[in-house]
Amino acid sequence: MSREVKYIDYYSDRTTILRFVAMSLAFILVIVLGFGARFYLQTEFDALDFWGDLAFSMSLCVYCMFIGVPEARDNYHKKKDGRYQVCMGEFKKIRSEVSPKDSYFDEWLDVYYKEQRDDFYRQMLTVKGVTNYKVLDLDASELDDLRQPYHKEWPDGTSTDFRSLTEDQIDEVRRILTGKIKVRKIPNDTFKTANGKVAANEYVSQSKKEGKETMTYAALVISRLILMFLISLILVIFGIRLSEAGDKEQLVNQIVDTIGRLWTMISSYMYGFSIGRMMVTNECDRIEFKTRVNSLFNSRSNGGIMNV
Repeated sequence: MSREVKYIDYYSDRTTILRFVAMSLAFILVIVLGFGARFYLQTEFDALDFWGDLAFSMSLCVYCMFIGVPEARDNYHKKKDGRYQVCMGEFKKIRSEVSPKDSYFDEWLDVYYKEQRDDFYRQMLTVKGVTNYKVLDLDASELDDLRQPYHKEWPDGTSTDFRSLTEDQIDEVRRILTGKIKVRKIPNDTFKTANGKVAANEYVSQSKKEGKETMTYAALVISRLILMFLISLILVIFGIRLSEAGDKEQLVNQIVDTIGRLWTMISSYMYGFSIGRMMVTNECDRIEFKTRVNSLFNSRSNGGIMNV
């Protein structure tokens, strides 16, 4: 019973209904063009009808693909007990515990980044056969000395003896020290919300959002006008006229063309749907990573260990 209610709620959503109507209209257009009408070039060069069919198929491809992407995102976002809902619930739960300690969380994240970065560098050196990670504390100007055994005196009075390294190993250390190999630091705010943005001042945030929303709406209108312009251009260059009754060969051609267009519709929609599903999967991966980092901090802070 709960499963039935879940799908009724989803498919009664206004956006879902509008997408269904849009797909239905495209389906009807394909049937009409397949059996009731055909393209012809306005100059009457029927040999170039191919370009009209190609343009129409490309329009169908783009049209259905961009319906499939948001439909998949909505489907997986709203699916009860689905991965997205589960990981969002876990993230909100751990954030409710960590948010009162966000000032400490910021400090801990800085330390955590450095630890993860250095661990990555050590892994790269290990692959190259370098096991003395103190080489990362050297200055880049000292790397040429590593072609032979090198003794280093540190400012704190200690010393380290380095064995000689190969040119390939030295080059790897140099790439790390000179910043050619970088580990980008993820902004701390990313770990505090699902979308990675925290409003420090709600008034300022809302004022910025209004400006961005205006630009977003304008971009949507412009993109819609461009799409309609392209469709209109296709219909102007390639006119449509009713097909005359013909022999069996013409009927077979019409059936084949119609099946091809329907296949383009369905495959494009499914391709768009798969892209949307992949986008939600990536969202879930990011949210689960944030949840793990928050949980690690929470467990260590509760245990009195604020360091990584």
